[in-house]
Amino acid sequence: MRNFIEVLVVLNDFTKISFTFIGIVNFLIKKTPIIYKKVEEILIKIKQKE
Repeated sequence: MRNFIEVLVVLNDFTKISFTFIGIVNFLIKKTPIIYKKVEEILIKIKQKE
């Protein structure tokens, strides 16, 4: 019975870690277009200065 509880604790920690990882990935996917647009704007400004 004790082993079963230990397995549950490990699984619980693992799901927490994977959920945080999924959260970070989702955050990056949502932010990427914004970052890309900003970089594009900066590159356009640099090209205009040349």
